Formats: sequence, C-alpha cells, structure tokens
Amino acid sequence: MQGIPPTSLAPVTARPRPNPPRRPPEPAGEPCLPKFSELRSELSQRLTTLNQLVRQACPETSAEVAAHLGTLEELEAQFESTNSVAIKASIRQTLYGLRKALSAGPASGHSKPIRAALEKARNVALDNSWEKSLKGIPSRHHCVVAPPLGEVANFDQVEPGLYRGGQPTSQGVDWLLAHGIDHEVDLRGSDADNQWLPTSWKNMQRHSIPVADFEAPTFAQVEEFVKLIDDPANRPVFVHCKAGVGRTGVMIACWRVARGATAEEAIDQERINSYHGTLAQEDFVREFEKFWLARQP
Repeated sequence: MQGIPPTSLAPVTARPRPNPPRRPPEPAGEPCLPKFSELRSELSQRLTTLNQLVRQACPETSAEVAAHLGTLEELEAQFESTNSVAIKASIRQTLYGLRKALSAGPASGHSKPIRAALEKARNVALDNSWEKSLKGIPSRHHCVVAPPLGEVANFDQVEPGLYRGGQPTSQGVDWLLAHGIDHEVDLRGSDADNQWLPTSWKNMQRHSIPVADFEAPTFAQVEEFVKLIDDPANRPVFVHCKAGVGRTGVMIACWRVARGATAEEAIDQERINSYHGTLAQEDFVREFEKFWLARQP
C-alpha cells in the first residue's frame, strides 16, 4: 500500500494546557498566643454595636428588650480573666433572650444588621481561644492568620489542610474561601438553622453529617467522616458544629484514633478544646477505638 507523502502531513503541535487556577494560600505561621485584652476588646465592641443598633432602630424599646440590653452592659462591665467562662455563658443566655424579645416586636427590631450584630456577639461569647491558652496549648497555634472571633468562633488548625471551629457567619465563609478553604463539613443536626441570620455559603463545597447537639455520632457516621476527611479531593476542609467544641471534638478525636492514636491520647487532645477539661461524649471515643481496632486486619 502506497504511503502518504511526507509533505502532506501537517506538523502536530501540542496545545499548551491551561494552568489550573491558583488556590489562595492556607493560613500558616509561627505559634501565637491570644491575649485576654484582645478578647475583651472585641466582645465589648460587638456588644456596643448591637446595643447602638437596637436603640437606634427601636427608640421606644419594650421593658423586656431594655432589661436584656441593661444586663449585657452589666455583664460586659463584670467581664474579667478570672470569670470569663461564666460571664460568656451568661452573655450567650442573655443574647438569646434579647433575640426572642426583639423577634416578638416590630420589624425594625430584627432587621438584617441587628441580626448580624447579635450573631457576631454570640460568636465572640462562644470562643474559648484564650481559655485554651491557659492550658499550655495556644489556640490557633499553627495559624498567625485567623478570622475575627465574631466571624468564626474557636477556629484552629488540626493539621495542614484540616481546620475546625464553630459555625461561621457569611463573612466567615468569605474569609475561609479567601484563604483557600473551600470544603466544609457541617455536623449540626436539628440545630442547623439556629442562627438568627442564616449563613451564605457562596461557592463552598458542603458536606453534612448531622449529629444532635450534646449527643455522640454513630460508628457509621464516624467512618463516613474519616473517609471524607482523608480524601485529598476534599482538602482543605473546615469542620464545624455550632460552637466547634463538642461534636467537632468527638469527630476529630475519632479521626485521630483512625490515624493510629489511642483513645486516651485523642481525648487528651480534645480536652484542650473544652471549657471544663472533659467532653461529655468522650466515652464514645473509647467505644469507637474498640470498634475500629476490631475491624482492622
């Protein structure tokens, strides 16, 4: 068979492949310790902003709203390094009462700016970064760059590519995306809609493993979590529940067990993230260790 003359062959030029979009750099840096003065300053700022917005929107506030605002002012004045946990718990409770009172009143009292301000104040009251530093382990100890407390409470790095914290605000999501963290695992169950101003998740790739608040997950849920977290396609990833402590702590502890840590080692790591030095769900971590080891060849 006669071949095709070489002159009839068009030269083949490889088409250049487009460069993949550059992912923003993840937060990283040297260890850093939070300061109580910074916590107090941000909490004061958030509460003051909320107070001003409510009083401007509702010049003639109800007696109930006025009482809650007065209580918040008193709690802010009492806030010290020696009582931070108790005062923040009281602030969260008062903020919830204020939310209910405002919701029952005129629309001006629950405008978007007021709802956003209340959520940011609650996030600061949920954060325990400073208390963690008292245990000898600096919060955010891998991250110099971290979101404001009002946007993501209890933000921390577990390892490069794996981050944890409380439920973010819409601005918190913007911060995560700007720093290359574009996958999210939501561990909230029926409380997923607890925020007064729902979060806008933008282009975040979302995964849900719903666990009831103050409850432990199932073994099947933990296995799903481990598989999801260990898949490179899902990194960098941000894991959260409501506060970023209980359910997040249990899942991260079980993930550590699947990585080879003992249950006690994993629990000790998570005690750092708890206000009271222990987790209600820690017995589940021990049971998961037995379950996990029994399934290994």
